[in-house]
Amino acid sequence: MSAFGCNRTEESDGGNVEVVVRVRPLVAIEFGSTSCIDVIPVSRSNYDNEPLNNKKDDIFPHALRIKGHEFHFDKVLGAETSQGKCYAACVKPLVTSCLMGYNATVLSYGQTGSGKTHTILGGRKCDEGGVIPRALDDIFSSLDLLKVHTNTLAEAETYEYKVHIQFIELYGEEIRDLL
Repeated sequence: MSAFGCNRTEESDGGNVEVVVRVRPLVAIEFGSTSCIDVIPVSRSNYDNEPLNNKKDDIFPHALRIKGHEFHFDKVLGAETSQGKCYAACVKPLVTSCLMGYNATVLSYGQTGSGKTHTILGGRKCDEGGVIPRALDDIFSSLDLLKVHTNTLAEAETYEYKVHIQFIELYGEEIRDLL
């Protein structure tokens, strides 16, 4: 289980920080084990009383129940949540805000083996791309579209964007550039 915070956009409901928890799926050596984490909806009015660990579309305010204790978060992404849904729910709105001139930060935090690298960088398959490859793709695709939609060819040739991006890892006392 890893947690990451996302700065919200100006249009968001509430504060500047959103806390999201992603429950990672079991890895091969854990198959056959039972999860000690139940993802439960905060409001049960539209849901049954069953934990949502096996439901596919489970991105909304939740609580986690771990060994009888409940912890509430802005969003909980269950073990079945795809990389694409994770990105769309948490980071894509920040990319859109960045393209409008706002700053954004995504912070991934958790113990070793909790799924931070998988969430941020992704897996080896094309559809398993994490937050960084998806954000970069969206940023530069959007900039290309903006360049194409300028009024004249002369404007398109002189249009220039300056992009500052940092993806860093802080592990122990060492900082590593992920780009």
